[in-house]
Amino acid sequence: MDILKLNTSDYLGKMAGEWRIDEIKEERISYIVYLEKDGDDKKFLIQRAVIKGKSLNLPVDVYEVRYRDYEDSVLLNLSEILNGDIVVNTMKTLIEKYSKFDK
Repeated sequence: MDILKLNTSDYLGKMAGEWRIDEIKEERISYIVYLEKDGDDKKFLIQRAVIKGKSLNLPVDVYEVRYRDYEDSVLLNLSEILNGDIVVNTMKTLIEKYSKFDK
């Protein structure tokens, strides 16, 4: 099984819109990413195990970025998941998608 290894220090303090990445915990099967804004928090999971593309009829293997609050996710390929800006932008997009439910 291919296990993803991220340099978590590259993510700390980055902004996903108005939300700041405050903490990242490395677990056995995922990274838990905590974002904070004005005392509120949001949680994302980045799955560490690769999802074989052929099992989903995709041309490449992928990793899942899951928005924990709404159980929605986006699949990113290896080059995307290793690019912190793409991962943070993915989180921002999911936060914006569900922002109307947070009010």
